[in-house]
Amino acid sequence: MREYRSPTVGGGVCSPPSRTFIGNSLGFRTKDQALIQGVNVMPVVKVIEVLGISEKSWEDAATQALKGATNTIRNITGLDLVSQTAKVKDGKITEYHATCKVAFRVD
Repeated sequence: MREYRSPTVGGGVCSPPSRTFIGNSLGFRTKDQALIQGVNVMPVVKVIEVLGISEKSWEDAATQALKGATNTIRNITGLDLVSQTAKVKDGKITEYHATCKVAFRVD
């Protein structure tokens, strides 16, 4: 067996770690492998920012942002409306803009 220097103060010799980093810090290759052994693995959630544009309303602009995101992203779990802006021409709103954060689970 190879010697392993402990990262603790003094650097004593001990046995090597029993698990190696493969895919995550627990050493499991897949989520299924971890579940079989009774380890609960937290899901990974990613958040991106998207812009929706509508000529009707801010609500419709947010809906358009979500529709655009669902064209390429699966497992969407939430939407956070970050800001609302508009383009104005001749004293009237011509475009409603909704900036949204979309959260989705990564498999």
